[in-house]
Amino acid sequence: MNRLVSRLSSILKPRTMEITSSNFKEKLPEIEAAIDSASFLAFDGEFTGLNAYRGISHFDMPSERYDKLQESARQFLLVQFGLCTFHYDPATDNFSHQAFNIYVWPRPCSRNAPDPRFLCQTSSIDFLTNQNFDFNKLFKHGVSYLRPAELEKLKDTLKGRQDHRRLSMTPGTDQNQSIPIPADQEAFLARVHSKVEEFVKSDDQQLELEKCNGFQRRLIYQTAREKYKHLSLTSVTKTGGDRVICVIKADEEQQQKMAWLKDQAELSDLDVAFGFSRVIQKMTESGKLVVGHNMILDVAHTLNQFCGPLPESYQDFKAMTTAVFPKLLDTKLMANTIPFKQEIFNSSLEELHKAVQLPPYDLPPVPPKFSGSGYKADSASFHEAGFDAYITGLCFIAMSNRLGLLCAT
Repeated sequence: MNRLVSRLSSILKPRTMEITSSNFKEKLPEIEAAIDSASFLAFDGEFTGLNAYRGISHFDMPSERYDKLQESARQFLLVQFGLCTFHYDPATDNFSHQAFNIYVWPRPCSRNAPDPRFLCQTSSIDFLTNQNFDFNKLFKHGVSYLRPAELEKLKDTLKGRQDHRRLSMTPGTDQNQSIPIPADQEAFLARVHSKVEEFVKSDDQQLELEKCNGFQRRLIYQTAREKYKHLSLTSVTKTGGDRVICVIKADEEQQQKMAWLKDQAELSDLDVAFGFSRVIQKMTESGKLVVGHNMILDVAHTLNQFCGPLPESYQDFKAMTTAVFPKLLDTKLMANTIPFKQEIFNSSLEELHKAVQLPPYDLPPVPPKFSGSGYKADSASFHEAGFDAYITGLCFIAMSNRLGLLCAT
């Protein structure tokens, strides 16, 4: 009965397309399930800037254009990622869709984590502002991310620190060798020990010591652990970045359990910091067709932010792109290729969408798969990444239907 109630509540619960740090963990399984069941995927991005290099020319060779493009991808940030999954139902010969509009922000998860610097282009920020882009939501609730190599490096560093911490709790190890106590620190330690003595005699179970520097914390650990075997001392980072020592009453077995729980919590925090990059990994693992509109900048930013640094050479960039997105299709390129270029005279996304709603094109209804999980075609929310991804998918469906008819006749 409880399982039935839970299932019904999950079905009746309103869905939201907007993804932030507050609901990403809850929505990630839904995003992954949508990718798994999709016939194809469409995506789009919004950026803090577009052109770091103003010398772009229509006569650029691909390698020359890439040299200029990679500068933009390295210096600006993709701050909103729109993903739309399209699902074909053979029984009804119709498509449905699920859309996700995700704010992404490179929030540093620790002192060792990347803390990137980036540029903003005035025209791009002004454009986003005019489209009602919520920068407060981005900065406060954007979903964090790390590149896979950055995650592994942080895990290795963390495991090394955890090993050192365990050894420091073991008597007789090199890490646990005592250091001389300077005379100017004796009064400080006496004051700390007096507070600890009062805590031991009290009924309180937890004590937070005053803020101090790293050397003083080392002295507290050294002296307190020698004197109070039944206490657990742990460094805690408070809001604002201040580090303090938290003292808890616990026997040896409890201390070992607490140390293990702390290790697991730290690893879990790293998994949370990896964040949005899991979505890109899932897209790669699916092997599904990925559609975009004028997507070279979207692809470059996606690779650089969520996969790894862009390579120097154009050939290496193509190899990296193929490894992450084995099947790519650009609807702008499609619209500018015969036979479509003879029927479509403006290939901007909004104008292309208008064109494929008129004969000889046939754009069928593509409703949300679930209530509240997608857009209506007349929403006109252009330049919201999720909506642009949705419109891109509609244009692809309409042009594919047209191509099928032409091939059949």
